[in-house]
Amino acid sequence: MEPFKQAKRILPFSGAVGDLLKEPVLLIEESLSIRKAAASLAGSGGEHIVVCRDGIPAGIINHSNLIKYAISSENPEERFVREFMDPQIISVQKEMSAYEGLMYMIKHGVDHLLVMDGDKPMGVVSETDWISFDHHYPRDILEQIERSTTLEGIAGSREEANQEIWDNYVKEGNAVSLTGFVTLLNDSIGR
Repeated sequence: MEPFKQAKRILPFSGAVGDLLKEPVLLIEESLSIRKAAASLAGSGGEHIVVCRDGIPAGIINHSNLIKYAISSENPEERFVREFMDPQIISVQKEMSAYEGLMYMIKHGVDHLLVMDGDKPMGVVSETDWISFDHHYPRDILEQIERSTTLEGIAGSREEANQEIWDNYVKEGNAVSLTGFVTLLNDSIGR
């Protein structure tokens, strides 16, 4: 797996949790002041940041919350990341199935998982990633249909849609997911 180069085209829940990663992990030390942490992470697009204690994951903090705390705190140089992090950190290995990962999140009552490659943090997957990933694969075909200006373009989209439908049926074996995909395609084409 080449993480972060381009999202793999897998069906929801048929791949590994590591396939859901969008960006490399952002790591900061818990002893960093929130002002320094916010400044060092300016411009990075990560949603969650892994907070470390002596290089070992000890918690997670939401990037936008970190910025908010840095701006709203009276003495941001004297307030530390450890004060604001969520110490409940649940990690899974990148090979765990996406479905098992989602069930693991539900079981532990968390909205994110730290994805590991052995003992090395790779990234954070949140419940938002599952929701957006679940609707990603038909969106590409729908956009292609909308951009098509010729019958040949629409026919090519149809062939790709047929393959997606077949893959969905074979890999997921899920009539609800298959029905949802077909309905989405038909509604888009019928507009």
